Amino acid sequence: NTNSKQWRKVSSRMSTIVADSIEPRTSGGAVTFPNRPMFAVRGYTGFTADIVVNGVTVSRPGHQVLTGWSSIDQNVGSHFDNTNGKFTCPVAGIYQINAGVGLKASTNYLAIALFLTPNDNAAVGYINAYGNNDNYHSVPGCSTLIKATAGQEFAMAITDQYSTPNTSAHYCWFNACLVG
Repeated sequence: NTNSKQWRKVSSRMSTIVADSIEPRTSGGAVTFPNRPMFAVRGYTGFTADIVVNGVTVSRPGHQVLTGWSSIDQNVGSHFDNTNGKFTCPVAGIYQINAGVGLKASTNYLAIALFLTPNDNAAVGYINAYGNNDNYHSVPGCSTLIKATAGQEFAMAITDQYSTPNTSAHYCWFNACLVG
């Protein structure tokens, strides 16, 4: 049968993708991934110095990892640890990471840094952003894509040498999601 020969030819070139528990589902005509690793947190209650992220000690004077987030909006798979402020990737893949501040606690400078890889600079992280010292609303934000391995960690740090973010859940956020 010509159709079966054609099918064998096509199927021999196809790849199989295996993912432990990340399965697409259809809901109302849309494909969803209910078990996709992700977290989204807002508002923090503290910060901790000298935390190790991917083997890198957050070491810039004044840089501290935000901890004790007051609103955990998503934590699919429970891979975000609110006691140390770190998300641990359960599977390898491409993750989108976002962090930002909407209001500072004073009119001084404000710096945030994302620690995402084992090769990060201990003083500035993988990427960082500064807000000016002109008003409460001159605020930084960061967004990036990272090809991560299973076990890799993500953390958001701020420097308390200048200003700190307003602690309200409306003005400080950090999130990541496996996108591919």
